[in-house]
Amino acid sequence: MSPAQTEGTSNRELIQMDAVDAPRASIQLSRNTWLLIVAVLLLNSIMRGIRTPTRFAATQLLFNYDFGFCKRALLGGILSTFNFSFQYRYGFFFWFSLTIFAADMLLVFELMKRLTDTGRITARLPALAFASSVAIVVLAHCNGYFEQITLLVTLLVVRSSNFYVRSALVAALFSACILIHEPGYLMLFPAICFRFAPDLADRSDHRMLIIIFLIVLISALTLFVGQAHLSEASAAAMYNAAQAKADYPLFKEAFLATRLTISDNLRLMLLVIWPDPEMQFLFLYSSVVTLPTTLYLLWRSLVTLSGSGHGKAVRWLAILASLAPLSLHLLGADFHRWDALATTSSFLVFSIATLCFEPSSNVPRGGPCHSTILVPTVLIAINLGSSIPLFEGYVVQDFPFEAHVTELMQIMKGQSPFPPRPILSRPPPCVEVAREREIVGSTFLTCQP
Repeated sequence: MSPAQTEGTSNRELIQMDAVDAPRASIQLSRNTWLLIVAVLLLNSIMRGIRTPTRFAATQLLFNYDFGFCKRALLGGILSTFNFSFQYRYGFFFWFSLTIFAADMLLVFELMKRLTDTGRITARLPALAFASSVAIVVLAHCNGYFEQITLLVTLLVVRSSNFYVRSALVAALFSACILIHEPGYLMLFPAICFRFAPDLADRSDHRMLIIIFLIVLISALTLFVGQAHLSEASAAAMYNAAQAKADYPLFKEAFLATRLTISDNLRLMLLVIWPDPEMQFLFLYSSVVTLPTTLYLLWRSLVTLSGSGHGKAVRWLAILASLAPLSLHLLGADFHRWDALATTSSFLVFSIATLCFEPSSNVPRGGPCHSTILVPTVLIAINLGSSIPLFEGYVVQDFPFEAHVTELMQIMKGQSPFPPRPILSRPPPCVEVAREREIVGSTFLTCQP
């Protein structure tokens, strides 16, 4: 601003102009630079948590319908129908899991690219916050778990711009996801429902009917699958048949999933898990590490929706879709998984709010302020230094990722096999197994020291 222009401007006006112009001047980066930063943060978060898929996850791929209808058996049932022997090899599961996870991360990066391409700092910084978050660390650590397949389908649904293609994907693929992993209903289906919200802008009756049909279909299927369970003898027979063919020791306790209904899971959590002080501490630890990013992304979603002139109903749907995975704390003890999925769902909701809702021309838009940059910047710095308890004694790694380098050197020298073998996961302590038996009436699990 020239001296002549400054002469007639009050001090208050100058302060207000500086508050807008200063952050603008500090963020003049090219699109490619933003994408590079996103890619580096995303890759760093992946490397902090990536590991060999667990025996628990690999064991679930062997569930099938040979001993009766049960949950999580669709993939194994299809493979066993064709009598594919490779499904019993851990090497196959290793590459299968890696492929699904790589596809997930590529679609996440593509979504971040679309946010970057908007050119708005209010879209770019949340993408950086998610890329640096512990959610990516946990997703990388849980590669091989069936929610990775559900996430892949959800990302494809969110990416689709055609209402009818999107509806077909949900009816066919997400229905299959429920048969593969029924908790996906609470993990990501609410975010899919939020993706359909912009389609109701034209108030089309037939679109509303299609959306209602999809919600009823997926909800009914989830309730049906959630109550399905095998007898103790059938679960034991499935384990024995699978172990006879597998080239790795199965995680026997994973077969308990075929025995439990939704009600059993709820009772197990309320009577065994939540009264345990150690589990309460783990819940608090996980919440402190993950919820700040979740709440930041949710806040940005609400600001975006409010600034676009959308009403309370849409904003409440955004809140429910973002936080829905937290309800799994009532059904399972993997607290960091549920929190990571809440962060992921919040990012999806923010992306939908930014990219899919038509902005309102009646709502004034201001430039970025210092708080727009300060909050995510601090959050990114905290995320990069945060850790969280992982499965089986693993710890979050940091650059230069010495454990990964050491393992790679051992493989190159022939001292370790490739693909790496899964570690022998620890079974539940005897006392917990005994208490689980009391709740589900199971003598199938054996108490191991």
